[in-house]
Amino acid sequence: MLSVRLKLMEWLDTKDRLVLLYSHRQPMSSSASPLLPTYATQFKAIRTDLPRILTGKYKAYCNFDIHSNQDHEDGSSRSHSSNNNHHLGGGGGVSLVRTGSFDELWLRPRMYCEFLHTIPPNDPLRHLRIWRDLGLDPFADRLVAVSIPLFINLQDDRTYLQQMELPLLGSWKKNCWIMFPFKSNAFKLSIMYSMEDRNHKLPDGFRVY
Repeated sequence: MLSVRLKLMEWLDTKDRLVLLYSHRQPMSSSASPLLPTYATQFKAIRTDLPRILTGKYKAYCNFDIHSNQDHEDGSSRSHSSNNNHHLGGGGGVSLVRTGSFDELWLRPRMYCEFLHTIPPNDPLRHLRIWRDLGLDPFADRLVAVSIPLFINLQDDRTYLQQMELPLLGSWKKNCWIMFPFKSNAFKLSIMYSMEDRNHKLPDGFRVY
């Protein structure tokens, strides 16, 4: 099934990639090391309403440019169309780079949420085997938690849409991230940032393994 999901990621357009990424995922404990690639191994079930939502009236509030369909070797994604949203600028798509070893998924949202919480040295998250596999030193590298919402600037109270988010753990310095279903209420404070404002950090987006 993993090879099928990777092939789907390779063939699908940005909209359908987002459907896969933001579908229901398997719960994990904080001490369980996820399998690579994390964006394809935690899948549980498709949200059958997402394709309709992403092409309906909430398309204008999507945090990604769903018309961005072009993959590039460097992981960047360039849009063929700017019709996705007339009042939200910037943003890109979801690009898959097949490296032959650890395939990379590049995410270029308009905005992301950074939790003001550095993972402490004794936290089980620092002992995950996956960090060594990806070339990170979990004790020397500063690990942070971010969340990428699927929808932003919603004008009405659609709680279930606001809860659609992609939790990532990783390093700003090395731009190395994994999907990990941490509980966001475990972190005290968070701030929403625009990718345009912090473009110097990740000009091509989040590199997710």
